[in-house]
Amino acid sequence: GAGLSDRNDCTSVGFVAGLAKGTFFIGLPDQYSTIVDVRDVSLLHVQAMESDAAEGRYIGVAAVRTFFEIGQILKKEIGGSYRWPSFKAPKWLATIMGPFFGQSMKEIQRNVGYPYQFDNGKSRKLGITYRPIEETLSDHVKQLIQAGLIPDKR
Repeated sequence: GAGLSDRNDCTSVGFVAGLAKGTFFIGLPDQYSTIVDVRDVSLLHVQAMESDAAEGRYIGVAAVRTFFEIGQILKKEIGGSYRWPSFKAPKWLATIMGPFFGQSMKEIQRNVGYPYQFDNGKSRKLGITYRPIEETLSDHVKQLIQAGLIPDKR
């Protein structure tokens, strides 16, 4: 989601900016990532501090999607003349290209094509209703545009 600063040194900013800049235009693999809005994470922390029933650890995840699916969501929500990912890259191509994007071949072999799930039911019992990931992702892009980290091509 939209952050509170214009920092560009975190992984999510680098990835989403790369999507918008066309870095991954040739495709993205079937590698999964968690999505959660920073505003929801903040609320979860407050709820956990204020609730007498809160105990232990909480999973703050709204959804799990592949890198390619994230690109397709942004293509639909933001559109414009950005060069969004054009296809789902096969694992063999991801293995070859991954090192050029900071991922080792071993990391790709162990992660691409293997979905995972998280149960956020415990956090929902604290009253958290996660924002739709479409809102989270598009707000993130809009904040990057406003911060001047990516051009406005909407």
